[in-house]
Amino acid sequence: MPDEGMASIVMDEQNATHVHGERLLSAVERLVDDSEALVAEVEAFKEDVVTTEGPLRMDAVAARIIRTYSNRSAFAGGVSALPSLLPGGGTLVALIGGSLADMTMMLKYEVEMSLCLTHAYGYDIREERARWLGYTLAAVNTYEVSSGRNFFVDLAEAQLEAMNRYTPRQLSKLVITAFGKYALLASSKAFVRALPFVGIAVSASTNKILMRSVGWRCVDALDRLRNTEAHDPGATVDAEVI
Repeated sequence: MPDEGMASIVMDEQNATHVHGERLLSAVERLVDDSEALVAEVEAFKEDVVTTEGPLRMDAVAARIIRTYSNRSAFAGGVSALPSLLPGGGTLVALIGGSLADMTMMLKYEVEMSLCLTHAYGYDIREERARWLGYTLAAVNTYEVSSGRNFFVDLAEAQLEAMNRYTPRQLSKLVITAFGKYALLASSKAFVRALPFVGIAVSASTNKILMRSVGWRCVDALDRLRNTEAHDPGATVDAEVI
């Protein structure tokens, strides 16, 4: 019986993670800019780097992308905590509504940043698989930076190097799982934003720091993926991902 009870708890947790992940992904997908707009933004970043710094360097382009989106995320975090300044119901609004809005907007900007970086590193995000790759890098790295835990546990290296073989369907499963884990984690920390003034400062600064960390982790992952594909340009496989 104890084993059955533990199995039931694990199953309930997995179901909750999946439901939260699907809902969050659906909300984020409705907000993320279309691929053409993001491609145009990447090209604008490249032109800006050439104009102001001379030769086109990938690290400079990545820095522009990450800085832009970390600033946007910081602003969104501060705005979402503003209701905490209102007496009475403002605290409740900031705690529940603000937390959900901040989490959704944060992921919108992280996904857009990741898609821009993915395109900058040579993947055409107008194609389905490259777009899901961008979503996956954003989701996994957001969860890992927020939780301090490894999403893939001990298989992180192998999983990352195998991503160049995953199908869009498998990548989307990873996104749902990572979003679900992040949603459960973020909800447990929502009380901070309900504190007047403190909530605004914490939300803005936390979002900016988180975004920068996620951005540079995406850059590192894209570098490693590109090196892996250069040495092993095999076809994608439809493997089961838990």
